[in-house]
Parts: sequence; C-alpha cells; structure tokens
Amino acid sequence: MNKKLLGVAVALFAGAAMAQSGNTGRVELKGTVQSTVSMSNASIAYVAPGSGPAPINNGATSPTAFDYTVDFGDINALTATDTAANGSSVRVLLTFEMRSNKAYLLQASNTDLLGAGASILTPAEIGFCTRSIANSANTAKIFNPATRVDAPTHDCRSTPNGTYDAVNDVVSYAHNLAPFTGPAATVLSGPQISTGGSVNSANNFIVVGQEFAIRPELFHSQGAFDYRVTYTASTP
Repeated sequence: MNKKLLGVAVALFAGAAMAQSGNTGRVELKGTVQSTVSMSNASIAYVAPGSGPAPINNGATSPTAFDYTVDFGDINALTATDTAANGSSVRVLLTFEMRSNKAYLLQASNTDLLGAGASILTPAEIGFCTRSIANSANTAKIFNPATRVDAPTHDCRSTPNGTYDAVNDVVSYAHNLAPFTGPAATVLSGPQISTGGSVNSANNFIVVGQEFAIRPELFHSQGAFDYRVTYTASTP
C-alpha cells in the first residue's frame, strides 16, 4: 500500500515539474531614432494683386518633396504686386512645412539652366528672401514654440525687399539669387522643430514662406532667363 502511494506521489510531482518548466518567456524590442528633417505640403502662388501665368506643378517624387515651374512669359505683360514706392515687383510666394527632431539647416543653390551667365536677367535682378516663418496653429509638439528662434540669412519679414529708384524707374533687391548661384548657401537655420508626430501631424511644424520677385521692364535687353533653385534640408 505504501509503495503504491509513494509511486503516485512521485508521478504527481514529476508532472508538476514539467508544467512549471514552460511558464516564462520574453521578447526584446529595440531600435534607434535617427536625426530627420522634412519639407512637405508646399504651395506656390502670386502675391495679390500681382498676377501672371499660373505656376506649374511638375509633380513630386515623394510626399516630402516639391517641384514647381513659374513661367513668367513676357515680363513686360506682368501685373506688378506692389506700388512704385515698394518696387513695383511681381512677387511669388513659395510656402512649405518643415519638421525636424534636431537642429536643422536649410540651404539653396541656384543654377542657370541656359548655361552659366547666359540668362538675360542676372541672379541679382531676381529678388529672393524669407518672407515669413510661423508655428503651426496647434503647437503641442513643437519644441519651445514660444521662445524658438529660426534665423534666415536673407530676411524680408518686416520690410519690402525691393528698393525703387523713381528717377530711373528701376528696382534693386537687397536680397537676391546672386549669393546662391553656384554652391549651396544657407537660407534658414534653427533649433529642433518637432517633439513627436509624423509628416502628416498638424501640431509639429513651422511654415516657411520664400519670396521670389522680378520687376516688369519694357526695355530690358531681349533674351530669356531660366533659373532653377534647389532646396536641401539637413540636420548637421
């Protein structure tokens, strides 16, 4: 009788031990967050009441890219945006959202597509500056929204870029494409922008406005101009 009970007891003990051997497990989840910056949701339009041929959207290669052509046509036929006192310029405003999880650098380079120096308008005759920088309306995921300082190198946020010469009826641009013709030069830099979210979030970006301007001239030398400005954003 005792031997049978002992046998049962041993069998039960062994079964319990086998059940306990599989009651733990683990999964390790790991990865990294790399530095990243994006430009997205771009648009381009004439600054009213200026007008001209509609800008062309050439299509973008990704959601965070843009590719536009502004074909002014005959610049004599353009309608100027400003009064003569402000330069009588035709202005086009490019706007886009920027996000980054680290301090960022925005650069631009200008290329003469007709060949170096071949365009009839020189880079200095085309105004180029930063017209606006603003936080997204919802700032929940913007890094230090109230105190952040984004620094444009060619800043026209508070003053007109064009200076009008009433005697000669011409305009000059303090900020223009000349410094960007050739190697890339800095347009804008600043601290980390975003503290979370994605490229589609509504609360983690700044909106940058870049202005291009030309002056309609009746008696400029005949010819054509064709420039391409290429933007590059990075987290140095």
